[in-house]
Amino acid sequence: GFRAVLWQQGEHDANISTTAATYASLLGSVITKSRIDAGWNVPWYVAEAAYWNLSQREPVVAGQRMLAHGDPFTFLGEATCDLHTKGYGLHFNEAGTVERAVQYTEILAGIPTLVPVNGHFEDNRSPAITGLSPLADGSSNLFDINDTDRGTNRVLGWHILTASGVDAADGANAYHNPSTGTFAGAIDSVNGGVLPNMDGKHVALLDGGSAGNYFLHSTRALAKANTTYTLTVALGVRDNPATFGTARLEITADGVVVASTSFDKTAIDALHGSDASGTFTDATITWTTGSTVAANQPLAIRVVKEGGTGTVLDFDNARFTATALNDFNSWIDDFSLPAADQNFTDDPDGDNLDNGLEAWFGTHPGQWSSGLSLGSTVGLVTTFTHPQNASPPTDLTGYYAWSPNLSNWHASGSGPEGGPTVSFVPNTDGTTTTVTATASEPLDKLFLRVGVMQD
Repeated sequence: GFRAVLWQQGEHDANISTTAATYASLLGSVITKSRIDAGWNVPWYVAEAAYWNLSQREPVVAGQRMLAHGDPFTFLGEATCDLHTKGYGLHFNEAGTVERAVQYTEILAGIPTLVPVNGHFEDNRSPAITGLSPLADGSSNLFDINDTDRGTNRVLGWHILTASGVDAADGANAYHNPSTGTFAGAIDSVNGGVLPNMDGKHVALLDGGSAGNYFLHSTRALAKANTTYTLTVALGVRDNPATFGTARLEITADGVVVASTSFDKTAIDALHGSDASGTFTDATITWTTGSTVAANQPLAIRVVKEGGTGTVLDFDNARFTATALNDFNSWIDDFSLPAADQNFTDDPDGDNLDNGLEAWFGTHPGQWSSGLSLGSTVGLVTTFTHPQNASPPTDLTGYYAWSPNLSNWHASGSGPEGGPTVSFVPNTDGTTTTVTATASEPLDKLFLRVGVMQD
């Protein structure tokens, strides 16, 4: 049956200078009417698509993002603004059509990458991508937002916007090859133009303009529960640090800022370990989600220059990664149990194994499982086995205990005062742990158990 609308349009609206709010309102009305007529919430995938100069293009593309951020059934489609810069033409040649298909394959399959496109700012000057040679030492590629050279007036993978997020940033912005006058240590003939923490000789640039101008990179990846997202950017402080405009790194989800940290010269000096003038220093922010997140929360990253006229911000090597949490809450969340059955001490399947033990064992909390299995007793040595999670939650600690009477329990290597002791030695092979319990003297009765504690 009918699955979704894939919408790619915006060139005409850019040509007539449609604002972001107007574009979002007009297309939003079309989307609403389509769903009324269909009788269900038809998903729409709206491409970032417009072909004109930056002052006219960016408002339309911002309106397209507004639609995706304002409706749980509207998603970001492919990004086609880059295709013109790559020489694929206004209506896309074969290579451009293939790239669009690849983008949509990843989007519709739910496997888009977090890795920033052109996070090293080398693609614009890669002959294989744009046909342009690298910039000469000390040269800049600066954008005129009213320039009609619509095919090359763009930093691949990024939008350069004002603080409002709906207009192209003013000032002298884009990318450059730093050298004498900015970073003397990045002279191509000495260091190949690459200082520590840079990734290639070209770096992004925000120069002058209004306070709050920023670079935006929108991913098609959606926020996931129980995940830590990390943004790291190499921030440059020029040989003349008085020009530094203070950087702010931000992570957004569905267009809302969820992590934000400012880095002034003092903060970068602290990260660098000394005076950071003339260097690029890695700065990092993180965002950790909870056990649940709302659907359709597309992630984006922003690098903001807080200063205005007379200040600059150079940066390079933007990295954006996700690390799934490995704690009890993230583990129990994978089994779709009712919230009332997800506590550490709950036993929803009635197998006498609390959820905490199920997590340590690696067994299903909603399906009956066996616990300990007795091996043998030979003299003072008793063995038993239990299931073992190969990667147990990091906030859990397992332990073994013994008792002579099921009343008084003792840890490994201990016992009643003046009495016997029992020591445990576990040996894990795959998903099974075999435990050897060795008593210090013969015992009339021996009871054994495994337990788990949550940090």
